[in-house]
Amino acid sequence: MSRRTERVSELFRRAVAELLFEVLPGPTLTVTAVEVSPDLRQAKVFVRSLATAPDNLLVRLHNEAPRFSTQIFHKYDFKYAPELHFYLDHSAEHVSRVDELLEQVEGESRG
Repeated sequence: MSRRTERVSELFRRAVAELLFEVLPGPTLTVTAVEVSPDLRQAKVFVRSLATAPDNLLVRLHNEAPRFSTQIFHKYDFKYAPELHFYLDHSAEHVSRVDELLEQVEGESRG
């Protein structure tokens, strides 16, 4: 990833987080990462949800994506409005599972 796309990714992460807070106030959602395509027209937005129904949340985010895109386009004066795609970030669960497996292996090696 180039330095430019890294900077734009971080800018999008902050912008989307602000917009999400307006739509879903409270600590129900965290924007963990944004991956922007080299032409800046596409952005994958990874979110972690504390809500019990994350699938419904993704539907709502996909419905709001065009509005978010337009607001980012106007606020930062990009050449194109980025097309936002939302994904659940499962990295925390993966890390937790790896920790469990390592503890299990460690316990088996002791006894």
